[in-house]
Amino acid sequence: VIAVGNALGQGIRATEGIVSRKGASLPVDQGQTLYDLIETSAAINPGNSGGPLVNLAGEVVGITSAKIASIGVEGMGYAISIDTATPIIQELVNKGYVTRAWLGVSLYTVDQIAIRQLGLSVNKGVLLVQVVPGSPADKAGLKEGN
Repeated sequence: VIAVGNALGQGIRATEGIVSRKGASLPVDQGQTLYDLIETSAAINPGNSGGPLVNLAGEVVGITSAKIASIGVEGMGYAISIDTATPIIQELVNKGYVTRAWLGVSLYTVDQIAIRQLGLSVNKGVLLVQVVPGSPADKAGLKEGN
């Protein structure tokens, strides 16, 4: 695959890589995770994120969006798959904005460990482990640990 964009403001350029994984998930912010990503070794840097990820047939397969930037980590860039992006693009064209549901919680599926450690009286469901301040869940009065 080829990632195209204006990386680091150096002009339009292309970087090549392979698709390492499809359907990847990546937490990017408090209470926000990106899903259905394409993991690639093509370099993704400020300026070329948001550009196309193109296969060798010239077809856009994704929109570059994120990378893991840590010491010792190389070649872990992510693109939103074109299948996920297309309905969003269409909504932007039709309405001028995208409507997204957002609750603002992080959940943990109740398992035997949670039951024992927290003394839960239920054996299935989810536990609220985080309520993002100012989120709809916070405004509705949801509390962590419930």
